[in-house]
Amino acid sequence: VLEEEIPAYLASFSVGDLVHDESLYTSIQNEEIPVWLASRQEQQSNFLSSFQNLHTCIEGYEEDFGPYRWNRVGFVLVPFSGGAMEHATNIAYPAFAAGGNLGFQSLMAHELSHHWWGDLVTCSSQEDMWINEGMASYCEALFFEHLEGEDSYLEYVLENHKEVLLYAHINDGERLPVAGEAVGHPYTYGDHVYNKGADVAHTLRSYMGEDYFPLMTAFLEDHAFQAVSSQDLIDYLDPLTDANIADFFEGWIFSPGFPNFRVNQWSSSATENGYTTEVIVGQYQHYNAGGLVDVPLEITLLEGVPGVGNSTIEEVLLSGESSSYSFETDWPVNQVIVNRGEKLNQAVLAEEDVIDDGIASFDFAEFRIDIDAIEGQEEVWFRAENHWTAADDAYEDPAIHLSTDRFWRLYTEDVPITAECRVRFYGDDGSNNYFDPQFFETLFAEGYTEEDLVMVYRPFPNMPWVNVPGTEVNVLGNEDNGAGYIDFTFLGSGDYAWAYLTAPISVEEPAFESLKIYPNPATEKLFLPNPENKLYTIFDSQGKAVRTGNENGWISIQDLAKGNYLFELNGSNAVSFSKQ
Repeated sequence: VLEEEIPAYLASFSVGDLVHDESLYTSIQNEEIPVWLASRQEQQSNFLSSFQNLHTCIEGYEEDFGPYRWNRVGFVLVPFSGGAMEHATNIAYPAFAAGGNLGFQSLMAHELSHHWWGDLVTCSSQEDMWINEGMASYCEALFFEHLEGEDSYLEYVLENHKEVLLYAHINDGERLPVAGEAVGHPYTYGDHVYNKGADVAHTLRSYMGEDYFPLMTAFLEDHAFQAVSSQDLIDYLDPLTDANIADFFEGWIFSPGFPNFRVNQWSSSATENGYTTEVIVGQYQHYNAGGLVDVPLEITLLEGVPGVGNSTIEEVLLSGESSSYSFETDWPVNQVIVNRGEKLNQAVLAEEDVIDDGIASFDFAEFRIDIDAIEGQEEVWFRAENHWTAADDAYEDPAIHLSTDRFWRLYTEDVPITAECRVRFYGDDGSNNYFDPQFFETLFAEGYTEEDLVMVYRPFPNMPWVNVPGTEVNVLGNEDNGAGYIDFTFLGSGDYAWAYLTAPISVEEPAFESLKIYPNPATEKLFLPNPENKLYTIFDSQGKAVRTGNENGWISIQDLAKGNYLFELNGSNAVSFSKQ
């Protein structure tokens, strides 16, 4: 007998030749709650094997969202061909998902979580279905966090984020918000409601920090057995937490797409007491309304590479198109990374690893590197970020028509690496992987083809773009279907984008690999093999020329402040270095 009040659509009964296994779960309120697993006799053994972590799941949700409020936990196997239904205390569960293994644990967790999100509180309209289904999908990740730990949770969250960023708009037919008038009947059970709903739930947790679980629990308690809306959540949470809940909902829930946050400029210089690092972070839009304020953002400062040398994580609030920050450290900063801990699910797919020679596929970031040699060591740290927003041009060169859909930002150690990279482009509107629509539509409209593509590079965001040597465009099919890949010579840390040129951007292709300066990093002087006494220029991290000359041999840099620089020889040949 069901003692609690429920919406009519959650009522059910099961009829058949069924047996049930019964166990007892002791709740956080020290109450014994019966747990029923009902099925046909021949299904029971596999059913129990597939549900061996059910009690852990219940315990985890009680820890996150408060006590289980129902008089029974119940699942019954039914001959569904797909999906399940969260009938209160009598979940209809497809028999194929209880076949004796743990491959469908996420479905078990999803349906159970509805007894908090969907059954205990229910969305008041179809436009707010994410409160039921988005939160239940997010609870799948929380289940794995309780079962296997934080790494498993984050892996689940990020895999879902990639699916949303790449495919939700394709599967639903357009880019949609999570809630609101645009989420009408055709999209009530679409990818944006389920998967993007889970995506933004993770980001809301990061916005609220330690307030998240206590306040979400309190909301469930105060609205138990009621229908609720997104506005109800805003009205309840906003006065109780320092997070800007109203702005979060406007930017992440009620708007399509995603924001993108990236470092636009940074410099680190020595002071009397250590080092001061100035960082400017910009806000960009991937089909998003933009203009977010009070965004809690993590900025990671590294002396060297992760695990080697000093590092710190600075928590800041970002507002508007550009925000500036200043940090003090006892050591020189040589790497600055935004959102490295993936607290916000933004328009970026990032991946990092320690790799050796050979092919390393960063599938998450849609990037491949084939290392032939690493000078002086066997392994190298490497991070690839695939930014799903337009690459900007600080110098506004009219000859360069950059990718308007995405670009890559790469980080690695400051050692010579001989390698080749590969990126794929997807401009075919008939493909399921239609990731690059804007750029290729413009490319073809302007009378160019894929064979006109080039890769361009800059070591710092505020530097000019230059051609990447060794670029080879590989067309798949014909030259105007927007499908193929580009191989190019690897240069080092910096930004990479494809483009087409309407005029040369340098007299000759820069031969980056031939310019050797050392030591790097340096303290007082650099050695430059320059027998022809060609003109060199040193730029600081703001793109300002701070030194010119034409020496061959040792070059004093004692007058330079500590920080990052670009050394350019003869107007095209360049390499980055740092002074410590």
